[in-house]
Amino acid sequence: MTRSILAVGAALTIAPFAVAASDGHGSGGPFEWLTHPATNVAFAAMVLFLLIVWRLGGFKAILGVLDNRAATIEAQLNEAKDLREAAAKMLADAERSQKQADADAKSIVEQAKKDAKAMREDAR
Repeated sequence: MTRSILAVGAALTIAPFAVAASDGHGSGGPFEWLTHPATNVAFAAMVLFLLIVWRLGGFKAILGVLDNRAATIEAQLNEAKDLREAAAKMLADAERSQKQADADAKSIVEQAKKDAKAMREDAR
């Protein structure tokens, strides 16, 4: 596979030079930019740079960093989901406690009214 990648890279690097040699430079065709020496040198330098980065494992390092970042983000999202579920449960518990406290308060008030009424009756 490495040889085929190198062969394709070499073919892509040499192709513009071959076109420039076979074609009269400055013909005005749609691919005239392929025959420009600065373009050819820049393309060859880019291919060489990418080959060096690939050979030194730069792409693996970059992809590893991106994978680690994705795993970190996924962990943070899972943690946020768990916290949200815990908060929702706590809110439901608090609302249930509030309803129970309201019911208890109403029963206390009702009992106090009954006691007050009974005390008035006893006082008469």
